Amino acid sequence: MDFTNEPITIVDESGAEKEVSLIFSYTDEETGREYMLFGDDGEDDVNVFVFYRDPDTPEDELEEIETDEEYERVTEVLDVLLSNQEI
Repeated sequence: MDFTNEPITIVDESGAEKEVSLIFSYTDEETGREYMLFGDDGEDDVNVFVFYRDPDTPEDELEEIETDEEYERVTEVLDVLLSNQEI
């Protein structure tokens, strides 16, 4: 499934459906997982949701980040990307 063209609907931790769009994705060389950051822009603030796709799962199946360490690793990659961009 190509997540770059169409918004997708996810269910957040409170059970509310959110329409989100892909912001950024990358494949972690250590784990082989493809990490995807989605954002919703329906409010004043943009909420970011992070998922991964394991190389051994169907391509339309996304999983939630499992540990704080994994989440920190993904946000470090995003921080490096943003520090190299002029905003």
